[in-house]
Amino acid sequence: MWFYREKGISTSIWSDSESAVRAVSSFKSSNSLVQETQQALLQNPSMQLNWIKAHVGFLNVAADNLAKQATKEGTHLHLQAPKCHLKKND
Repeated sequence: MWFYREKGISTSIWSDSESAVRAVSSFKSSNSLVQETQQALLQNPSMQLNWIKAHVGFLNVAADNLAKQATKEGTHLHLQAPKCHLKKND
């Protein structure tokens, strides 16, 4: 979760997995991914993890369709680096 390293960026993560959201909220998990997520949330108060009921609303359906497409075709993630990470070569 690279984005949590940039302090102050407001981030909302929506999941339709109620069990995953509960695991992160419980602080009693030995799962490394859950612990990493908990650490990210603790270090960045502007980050929120939210639960959304599955298959409700247009945007959720669109997200489901994109996830299905990604499992079939793979994903090409193009993220623009923040300007502060760019280095000028002389």
